[in-house]
Amino acid sequence: MSHLYSKYQTEAISWLSAPLFSLDQQYALISVTLDAGGDYENDVALLLERHQGRWRPRRIVQQ
Repeated sequence: MSHLYSKYQTEAISWLSAPLFSLDQQYALISVTLDAGGDYENDVALLLERHQGRWRPRRIVQQ
């Protein structure tokens, strides 16, 4: 969350998709809707990479 907060100044997630995993299970793609307050929402897709047993953001793609 701190990574998302530093980029988008929000801690509120209003929607989170189920992950889509790569065949080798080392990458996952998720879609997140961030609620920035009021009528403003920001949709992003996150590419996550598994590193030492933990998922880390590798790339943020703004939609």
